[in-house]
Amino acid sequence: MSESSIIREGHQSLPADSSQDGVWASHSLATASAPGDATPESVAETVQDEANEALTTPGTEPILTVPEELTPLPAVDEAMAMIGLLGSVIRGKRARYRVAVLRSLQGDRSWRWRIGRLQEIVHWLEPHSVTEIVAELKEVGVLGYDPVTRYYRLGAEGRLVAAIIGAVTVPQVERRRLIKAINKTMSLSLALGASEDIVLAQFQSAVAQLQEDWDELRSLIEDMSRDALVAAAHLVQDHVEDMKELLSEHESFLAGRTQEKLYLDVEQEAFDLIFRLGALAATVIQTLSGRADDLMRAGFHVDRGDIRQFIGEVGPEELAIMIADLVRPPPYAVRLSAQLAFDALEEASGRRRAAPPPLPEPVVLERQQVPARIDAAHEIAVEAKELRNVTPLADFVVHHSWPTSVERHSVLIDAYSRYGDNMPVLAHMYGFDEPKRDEVLRISRAELQPRKEASP
Repeated sequence: MSESSIIREGHQSLPADSSQDGVWASHSLATASAPGDATPESVAETVQDEANEALTTPGTEPILTVPEELTPLPAVDEAMAMIGLLGSVIRGKRARYRVAVLRSLQGDRSWRWRIGRLQEIVHWLEPHSVTEIVAELKEVGVLGYDPVTRYYRLGAEGRLVAAIIGAVTVPQVERRRLIKAINKTMSLSLALGASEDIVLAQFQSAVAQLQEDWDELRSLIEDMSRDALVAAAHLVQDHVEDMKELLSEHESFLAGRTQEKLYLDVEQEAFDLIFRLGALAATVIQTLSGRADDLMRAGFHVDRGDIRQFIGEVGPEELAIMIADLVRPPPYAVRLSAQLAFDALEEASGRRRAAPPPLPEPVVLERQQVPARIDAAHEIAVEAKELRNVTPLADFVVHHSWPTSVERHSVLIDAYSRYGDNMPVLAHMYGFDEPKRDEVLRISRAELQPRKEASP
């Protein structure tokens, strides 16, 4: 990869030695089993031997049963550069730092940075550590670098990798959000121009989740596990609403493939599962809620002794937490002290009622002459008409100070809007005049040209 180009021209292949990842070692630790008489030391030696063997012994090439063009392998080969770019960020012991730095850069509004600015953005790392992490991201191709301007930048692939890593930076995927997440993944695939087979596979995965919900809900109904059944029914309702949203958002994509049987079958299965799951989940919730009401109204009697026993066993603190948002304290009248009440009455009886202040003495008003209104636009129009020679706008407008010059300029514009036909011709020119006097540095270049009198 060339370092002299801002736009990255290719991706660096993954290194063959990935011992720093600990991938094979962690797999061996998870799968190794020791005989009953094995010691911890022997188990550790066995695990280490298996890890070393896995790192040094190449795996055999899998054997295809059909031609390669009939498998997903060609599409995967085309995307290996992008997948490898993602893998180069999240592998190794320093992966967490690379991911965190990318998240910080993604949140910055700038699109290019010098190393000093990068060290300010990633303020939670020492400057030399930021330089090392940035060098690693540049080496794998996530960050581009221009040695002439010394700017780093995130290319198209780098920004996409940062966005994807940021989206999946969650502790775990909640099952309740699964279909909604698949829906957004389909939108991402369509936005990136992925093949229709990939989008269809994602759609089929969402439908498979609905089928799993159906089987699980039926199994819980047979076991009559009430609490788990209610939770599953509410989860199914969320999945049904998310699948409706998925079909609505991708309606145009599915409508354009109505002639393809595979798409029609998957879409029909989705609609069928939506109808069946929605009805079954609503029935389950209604049935269980109705059964609880029947038990409270008919077969289950609660008397005062039961309530007293329950309160005694639970205790006041737990009971207060249970009914905190269900009851309010009863209305009551505040007890007042008679002595304090009479004292307040005696103090209030000695107060004087507030009265408005007296009116002021009458004053004889004197009539004053209204000052004459000065029409500044008319005056400056008269001043301009008295010009006999061509006068630069700067000489006519700039006087005394900056406020006075600005006021004369504004009044002159007003005068031309009202008396322009009887005033000198205002000829605009290219550039600026720089009078550099009376606090004015620069003004638009123009001239006031007196109008020629009509010959008799």
